[in-house]
Amino acid sequence: MTPLPRIYVSIASFRDPECQHTVRDLFVKASYPERIFAGICWQVDPEMDKDCFVHAPRFPEQVREKRFRVEESRGGCWARAEALALWGGEEYILQIDAHMRFTPGWDCLLLDALARCPTRPALLSTMLPNYFPPEELQDCSGGITLAHADRLGDAEELQPLHLKGHFRPLDQTFNQPVLGAFFVGNFMFAPAEAVQEVPFDPYIYFRGQELVYSARLWTHGYDIYQPDRVIAYHHWTSVSRPSLGGKPHYKDVSAEALRGRARVRHVLGVEETPDTDALIDIDRYGMGTARSLEAYWRFSGLDLRAGTIADKAKHVRWTQL
Repeated sequence: MTPLPRIYVSIASFRDPECQHTVRDLFVKASYPERIFAGICWQVDPEMDKDCFVHAPRFPEQVREKRFRVEESRGGCWARAEALALWGGEEYILQIDAHMRFTPGWDCLLLDALARCPTRPALLSTMLPNYFPPEELQDCSGGITLAHADRLGDAEELQPLHLKGHFRPLDQTFNQPVLGAFFVGNFMFAPAEAVQEVPFDPYIYFRGQELVYSARLWTHGYDIYQPDRVIAYHHWTSVSRPSLGGKPHYKDVSAEALRGRARVRHVLGVEETPDTDALIDIDRYGMGTARSLEAYWRFSGLDLRAGTIADKAKHVRWTQL
């Protein structure tokens, strides 16, 4: 009997009491929980965040973790890279946030959707519908949400691109995953070799990661598709507690966050930075050679220098170049 392909679920959790419920739902809703392995990078205060660990994992032997104190955190991308480092050789990787819920049979649905992508190599990433804890799921009976470009950030923003969900009725998906242009950080399903070939950059503090990783994946030859059915839900009102400095980590404007912005703009070819600290290991986390960065801009419909977004990026109408 052919063994089931295994799925490693990578989770970065910043003081998030929802994470324990996310992990439970992950296993409960899987068709084959025995093939699911999770890795969590916890960033917590040992005294203030005890409620993050009230409920033990349903399959503790299939859950790996690293724990860091809040003050040790080096940002969201660092935490995601730490969680991905717990990968144990599973054939597929699912990257999610700590506050998620799942459709029953999500593991089979993901593998099926990836198999139906019309081009190779491919991966899945999309803008997820919402849920409210504990179990109130957004009604998606009439369609799906897809990631589209909403607006560009200005030169002073940490975020170069703002994504939003674009509703599409189910009868307009043509029974196959929808071609996309953007990686969404809280939901990506890919063959493990994709994440090994295009490692996650721990030097981008938080904002800017999605556009950079989108371009890196695409220039390495990977096509990004969006599933044509609802597979998971994301809590869009964050339940993560503030950092000890008083702000959620994703709103941080520290020196590290500003250095991350310089790195993002440099890698995307918008503005070169003279700050060598912003360019650590830049060759390891740069663009691929399968397709050019200029070709990605033509495909995606973004022009960061001109500050424009093409209609195809606003309305999810991408086609292969």
